[in-house]
Amino acid sequence: IARFINLTNRLLSFPASTSRMYNIYFSTNLLSPTWANLFTNLLGTNTTMSVIDTNKTGQRFYRIEVEVPR
Repeated sequence: IARFINLTNRLLSFPASTSRMYNIYFSTNLLSPTWANLFTNLLGTNTTMSVIDTNKTGQRFYRIEVEVPR
């Protein structure tokens, strides 16, 4: 879930499990096959995790990838 916390920053919050790694990607075009890294290798905390996207560009879409660490 993303929301603005001021005119330039977006707060992204999501439920996260322990023993999982999270990667967050963004794109300005939902149909684009190319997504850029925003955050990588975030270790789950078994709570709601929050990160801030400080880029003040226009519309962005976000995707969260979940991995089981090896």
